[in-house]
Amino acid sequence: QDDTSLLEAVGEILSLIPGDKRDRVIAFLNNEHESKMRSIERVMFTIDSLPEILPRSIVPVVFRELGEDSMTQLLASLRNGGAGVSEYLLGNISSRLADQYRLQMEDIAQMSAEKAEKVQRQFLMSLMMLKRQGGISIGKTDEAEAV
Repeated sequence: QDDTSLLEAVGEILSLIPGDKRDRVIAFLNNEHESKMRSIERVMFTIDSLPEILPRSIVPVVFRELGEDSMTQLLASLRNGGAGVSEYLLGNISSRLADQYRLQMEDIAQMSAEKAEKVQRQFLMSLMMLKRQGGISIGKTDEAEAV
């Protein structure tokens, strides 16, 4: 069917499953439902895609809405392999606040890969909730947005 709300739900679900499983599901969907993939990919997002899909002006809103503890945990989860995303997020808030978050991250022990993935999944679910409530806009668009 051409119900885009169902395709959005599929995109959100795909955003939350582990990367290797997500890649297999996407490969299947590309083979079986290629015409639907564009709509699904528009709402699908991952931690790695945040710099592409989260407008700079929205980053401070995310920090404010999700709170210090949640954002500190997220930033700590990005220590191994997520430096670009971490710097994108910290680079779009005040430098004083960014320095404060960097200091707080030092107090957090190194996370296992499983715990980091759990923290990141929780963050993505929080972003989805903010989006559904109309608090933020996030997602890929057909046109490049100048923000």
